[in-house]
Amino acid sequence: MSVALWVLPVFAAGLAFTAWYVHGVYTNTVNALVALERRCETAFADMDFQLKRRHNIIPGLASVENDVADRERDLITRIRETEARALNAVATAMRMRAEGNLTAQVADLLAATDRDPHLKAIPEFAELRRQLVDCENRILEGRRFYYRAMEEFNAATQQFPGCYLAERMCRMSGHPSSL
Repeated sequence: MSVALWVLPVFAAGLAFTAWYVHGVYTNTVNALVALERRCETAFADMDFQLKRRHNIIPGLASVENDVADRERDLITRIRETEARALNAVATAMRMRAEGNLTAQVADLLAATDRDPHLKAIPEFAELRRQLVDCENRILEGRRFYYRAMEEFNAATQQFPGCYLAERMCRMSGHPSSL
């Protein structure tokens, strides 16, 4: 009879400790996933801000379009058309694809200015070039930060217990996260 009296409290204490531990792991994992998701959202917003900043610079290319050669004029025209597609894209994936194309075309234009001393001599174009280079560098850094944040978030959602909790959190919030 004396054995039965101490087994029940020890069992209850062990059960309480296990419940406390599981609750702590659950809470810490959920908090970590929420923090990583917020970091991804912040990184995307920072990158989006730099992309919008580039869209504010590109119309200035129209002011120097008459002063450049046909090849550069064609590049500027393609840049403006790609920018319009990026601005009019509804889906995020379509917009990011158009922004990627725009980045490539801006890089082509910047490479053309390195080869053509006439373009460097145009003061307005030199200032636009400086702004575009600065903006492209910030966009690149923003993309790196975003991809690192997404990598951390995805790694956390693929580890135990994050894999189970992330799936449940997406169902509860009503939006699919980037798992």
